[in-house]
Amino acid sequence: MSGRAPRLPTWRYGKRLLWRGYDEWGIVEVVEGFLGRGLHFGTSALQGRINREKPWLPVAEYAATMAAAAAFPAPQKRRSDHKAELPKQPQVCILGLGTGALAWTYHYLMPHAQITAIELRPAVVEVARSLFNLDKLSDLKLMVGDALACIKKLPTNSQTIIAIDLFTSIGMADCLLDRVFWREVGRVIHPTGVVCINTWASRPELFLQVHDCVEERICPAGNLYAIDHRHFSNLILFATPRLVDIEDICRRGQFIDDRLALPQFRSKNRRRRWLRESEYAGLSGESISDRLGRLASPLIDV
Repeated sequence: MSGRAPRLPTWRYGKRLLWRGYDEWGIVEVVEGFLGRGLHFGTSALQGRINREKPWLPVAEYAATMAAAAAFPAPQKRRSDHKAELPKQPQVCILGLGTGALAWTYHYLMPHAQITAIELRPAVVEVARSLFNLDKLSDLKLMVGDALACIKKLPTNSQTIIAIDLFTSIGMADCLLDRVFWREVGRVIHPTGVVCINTWASRPELFLQVHDCVEERICPAGNLYAIDHRHFSNLILFATPRLVDIEDICRRGQFIDDRLALPQFRSKNRRRRWLRESEYAGLSGESISDRLGRLASPLIDV
């Protein structure tokens, strides 16, 4: 990989460009804004954003919704065998590192969890370590390589949460259309866990292929729900191998809201600017429990 910071102040996507580099997959750019540092792959499409002062605080709309995955895993009320119980130590697998913001959020919400992040591009890992302070998350296990090859190395029924955020500069990664990939995801997810997937509904033909793969391989006997966003085409899917109690999940969503509260600012002007910038970036300010209250069949919104 080759790259550097610009010698003079340079602006990209309305933010200051901190670093630009290249690898065999294309461009990697890091920009700085009031809400935090953002990652781009040579286009205006945001690949992630992180607040370096509070890295666990979601500052991208899709990331706030994906944080809701922490409300799903729960022991079955009427279990037929002991294997259905949650593992003593939650296992979280993130496919697609980005800025590392999701890893920070899940660590903050589930401090005893073992978190594994899988990332294809070494350049993204390098940038996350050098510019997004990922090294401060000492308990994170990183696997660099192809998502399918890496997930094959995980034990069967081992993962409490699998969060999938796999995108290229032009859209969803090709592996999301691969039934072999989803077979492996279905193999490693725990029966009481959840698979959370960031998708784009702006390409209905591709989204429906992803939907069918997830329904077939992850939740033929469980639930498949989605949460949409007002200003974005991102549609977040939540797939569970077994039926879940939505009311119970919404109650646990309130705990997430309490933990991820809006930052407290000493200056009213700084608070107003945060809210203004959040609105400009498309952050709705909707609570996690309210998002969970909008869970719907994913096919409704396509």
